[in-house]
Amino acid sequence: MELRSFILSSTLGVRDTTRDVLKTSEDRDLLRDGHKISIREMEKAFHKGESSLPVLRRVSLGARSGEFVAILGPSGCGKSTLFNVLAGLLRKDRGTIMIDDNPVESGLGEVAYMQQKDLLFPWRTIRRNILLGPEVSGDRSGATQEEANRLMTRVGLSPALGTFLAGV
Repeated sequence: MELRSFILSSTLGVRDTTRDVLKTSEDRDLLRDGHKISIREMEKAFHKGESSLPVLRRVSLGARSGEFVAILGPSGCGKSTLFNVLAGLLRKDRGTIMIDDNPVESGLGEVAYMQQKDLLFPWRTIRRNILLGPEVSGDRSGATQEEANRLMTRVGLSPALGTFLAGV
């Protein structure tokens, strides 16, 4: 199984960025400073007792601001593991993750992603699903709720904030 990455850019077109070794100057340019997100030689394995299952091996990719990056691969190849490491839900074993040219160790608070399955709570309203993160972290301030209202108005969801997900 192989994890493949592609960059779609209005200036670059579509480029297959899957690499085990950065062979050409174009490959090395992909990881130069100036990328919004860059991953260099990242590795992650899962361990149980004496057993080890390497999931990500020498993963390197970069994405500039405004680029659309697609991570493709069959079930079990490491796509979710990659995003879980970026989001700080798992620790990498080796390699470097940079956001805006700054090294990121935990990723928590720096990266968020929406999984293929939305994993929202159907018994909560849209507003309560949106405010779940701050609620869990103990922030129930009016400023947080106002920011959520502002953002939902911006994306056109404000009329549905009191709706339960089953009704959408």
